Amino acid sequence: DQYSWVATASMFARFFGDAADPKVLATIERSDAEAKRLMENLSSSSSSPSNIDDKCEAKFAFEAAAKVISNHEAIASDCSNKDPKSQVHISRSGSEVIADVLLSYIASLLMNEGDKAIKFVQSEHLQLPAIEDGDKADMAQAARTVASRLCVPRDMSAPAAKVLRTVLLAVAEKLD
Repeated sequence: DQYSWVATASMFARFFGDAADPKVLATIERSDAEAKRLMENLSSSSSSPSNIDDKCEAKFAFEAAAKVISNHEAIASDCSNKDPKSQVHISRSGSEVIADVLLSYIASLLMNEGDKAIKFVQSEHLQLPAIEDGDKADMAQAARTVASRLCVPRDMSAPAAKVLRTVLLAVAEKLD
């Protein structure tokens, strides 16, 4: 998907480019700005619900849920890693436990709602996980980190990634 290519371009420029080269720095800045714009377009705060593509086939919601379930330990560890080796410019969650609670919640939501997952997270019916108020910002950060670190086709198909990112960002916004 477009986000994955843009984020990868930034990562490769950081890994293989000359940090002193103004052209490399410009490429990184452009890629990071475009990645941010693409994420904002998925976020319900930057678009009215009527502008968001809420088409969500159940098979893609289930694909996303299956990946989250099968990899939840690694995902929770990655999104709370205090010393990441790549994409160090992406903020991380402070708690692996909170990230794990988030991932369980997201997987359950995707499995239970299926083709209605995107509409459901944007509705007033969404019940957030029961956590302390002080942990909500950390859980929101975990959701944003997972959405940012998700890569197509490495992790899942583009349609499944779009569903997962949209759900994660909508939950993050409601936690804020």
